[in-house]
Amino acid sequence: FNSMRHMDPETCTSGGGSGHERSKIANIMGGQDWYASEHSHSHEYDYEPSHGGAHDQDQKDPNRHSHPSNSRNCENYKLGICERLLNACWCWPNARKPSWSRVSSAVVRHAPCFWCCLKRGQTGGTDRVTLTRLNVLCAVFALWQFGVGIFILVVFLSTSVVDRNLEPGTKYTQYYKEALTPNLWMMSGSLLILSVVGFVLFITMVLTIPVIRRVNLVGAIRFMWVLYWVLPLQIFFVIALFDYHNVTDVWIKHWWGAPSMAWFRNVFCDSGTANEECLAPTDGGSNYTSIENWCEINYNETDTCEAIRDSAENKMQNMSYFFFYINAIVGGILVILLLLSLGLLESIISAPIVQRSKETNIPLWLTFPIIFCFATGTTLMFNNSSLVNSDSGSKSLNWIGVCYILSGATFTVSALLGWFISAKTVLSLRDKKQKVIAIYLFIAMIFFTIIAVVAIFTASLGYTLDLVGIELDQTVRGKIACYVDAADSCSNCECMNVEDGEDECLASDLSRMCLEWTSQDVSKIIQTQLKQCATLAAICFIYAFSALRFGLDLRRAQSKYQIAYV
Repeated sequence: FNSMRHMDPETCTSGGGSGHERSKIANIMGGQDWYASEHSHSHEYDYEPSHGGAHDQDQKDPNRHSHPSNSRNCENYKLGICERLLNACWCWPNARKPSWSRVSSAVVRHAPCFWCCLKRGQTGGTDRVTLTRLNVLCAVFALWQFGVGIFILVVFLSTSVVDRNLEPGTKYTQYYKEALTPNLWMMSGSLLILSVVGFVLFITMVLTIPVIRRVNLVGAIRFMWVLYWVLPLQIFFVIALFDYHNVTDVWIKHWWGAPSMAWFRNVFCDSGTANEECLAPTDGGSNYTSIENWCEINYNETDTCEAIRDSAENKMQNMSYFFFYINAIVGGILVILLLLSLGLLESIISAPIVQRSKETNIPLWLTFPIIFCFATGTTLMFNNSSLVNSDSGSKSLNWIGVCYILSGATFTVSALLGWFISAKTVLSLRDKKQKVIAIYLFIAMIFFTIIAVVAIFTASLGYTLDLVGIELDQTVRGKIACYVDAADSCSNCECMNVEDGEDECLASDLSRMCLEWTSQDVSKIIQTQLKQCATLAAICFIYAFSALRFGLDLRRAQSKYQIAYV
């Protein structure tokens, strides 16, 4: 904005100086690329600084700084901040909008990992160079995600880092089930899946660096489709790491005495209490009336066990939230870098080739929403840990699972129609009519899909944000808690799969299932499930909206298609 000091707000041009000076300011506002201009006073944004270009131009153009207001003698003149902001806002509509290339090069220029080997002004270049360095950044963050997953596996499963006191005869399958059955509502489960995504991304980024340097078009298109597949997974599980409902407290509370938590007890419990007083079960467990009773019988004490356990749990809660949010921030940065890489890659490949590739691979493009819609709908309808399950949950929300299955079906039909549209060759008016009908059916299927996912998103968001209350009776609470619990913290779960009065299980027994889990604990899990539903619905909406735009473009292009007979 150095050249905007004497800008006329009405015309967005310089108030004085030569015509060359006025054209220079016009370039800033919307003309040629000012950052690459050889007439720039400053090379702050140049990829490779020029040496002498601006000075030579000053020698050739004596009128360049003839006006007193634009002379070098007045460079110490400073406008007030209000006037600068007014000029900037007034002329903003005419300013050049940021592009994928400019934003990506700015990120690469200011990335700390390139400061040690290159000057900041020289860390740009062509789009291929910028994309290569974006790949390096993505590989670094992906490697972090993969390392976090390895860390979780070690502290949860490894018997070499800590003595887990496994009982004789304990099957490792049961131990692995307890440690690795987080059901998506546990943050550790999201981190494990993100570690797999990070491993795939790291390998992809390393292998595609020579592809970008050699401009291998086939390899670049494959790279683009890998990003299309990985990005939704990365976004979904990064959002899952933001524990809006504090479900981490439920996990720590009910998994505290499990073998998978032995490493954490060693770290956060007082010395020598990790497998003794600090191991006190919730409410004393099924064989004791309270923690005090458990502590008195086992250690001849009454108050110390609960205090030691509560202190250790509070420390782990604080550290867990810090750990999860740090990884959520890292994952969010990786999402931004992947979006920049995808946008820059598409600009390198060129829009017509990208459009043709999407048209040819519509079934592949829609595979992600198809798989996840069917998987989510099946889980919500038939999984006993779900609120919307017709047996154990609220029947009034059973339609959410149905809508997900219907969305998967409409996405499948749209993918088949897309395959027909891409494979159909138009050689006659009849062929053209069949293709047009298929395009209209494609648009109709996508339109119905948008209605379904918007309904899912609205309902799920309402329950997640407590706009609509969740009411659970004791029987439903007990059934969900007994199913979700994988750490044997529940009691009286033998009546979970029977009806009232059957097998000596009365209504009173059903209401007393897993009293260790409160209604608030179960509600947190349910709301977290609905948060995941809302997130997936939003991602599916993006897919559906993109497919709708693609279908409208196909309809427009097909209407202009002419058939000539020779």
